[in-house]
Amino acid sequence: TQQRVLDEHEGVVSGTYITIQVLDVPQAFVEQFSYQKPLVAVALFPFERKISVLNFAVRRTTNYTEPIASKDELIFYCGGRTLVCNPIFSEHTSSDKHKFERFWMPTTSSVATIYGPTMFHPTPVLIFKRVTEGEELGDAVPIDGMILVGSGSLVSVDPDRLNIKKITLTGEPFKVLKRKAVIRRMFHNAEDIQWFKPVELRTRLGHTGNIHESIGTHGHMRCLFDSQLKQHDVIMMNLYKRVYPTWKPSYLLLAD
Repeated sequence: TQQRVLDEHEGVVSGTYITIQVLDVPQAFVEQFSYQKPLVAVALFPFERKISVLNFAVRRTTNYTEPIASKDELIFYCGGRTLVCNPIFSEHTSSDKHKFERFWMPTTSSVATIYGPTMFHPTPVLIFKRVTEGEELGDAVPIDGMILVGSGSLVSVDPDRLNIKKITLTGEPFKVLKRKAVIRRMFHNAEDIQWFKPVELRTRLGHTGNIHESIGTHGHMRCLFDSQLKQHDVIMMNLYKRVYPTWKPSYLLLAD
């Protein structure tokens, strides 16, 4: 697709001097314009105004060591575009499902997923974070109230990428009779037990089992395991949920 679009649009040869005439320039821009700063002109293809899901392979800088959580506000500079967004981070793997990361890991590459206008890969990106007065920055030097926290490039424009968050529910044995056991404190009503009944159970000591039936109305349940449990064992249920980036109404302004 990228090569087809480039073949359909003839451009100017790199290194050629050209003259650009800009019409209807606002008066406020002319008054604030300074010849000491470069003026960047960017041309877009028609489809590059469409909003999609962008996935960037990013790595943190070493001079800023403060934690950066998923959905924290960051500023992405992608070529001539500036995107103020709240990315989510996930593992950078070749799998079809990617583990959600609560924090941007400082030692490994991660994938930052955001909503933004479509663009070709591998578009380079610089990631900045706004800093407040008095914030501990270490060896980092802020510029115009922002600090460089990472860099990378665009991996894909793919809304079907699965970022999966893992949640573990725990319970404890109340009564144990050979392979059967009554489990409590994982749920607190019979409706939840019935809803999660197909999900497999695991224990800290390596046993597996399934929910057999609900007992009473306070969240107790009878379960069947592959072998007898110990009274001090912990029963776990792993649940998985797809996570999406934070949507902002201001993203629609990018498509105007």
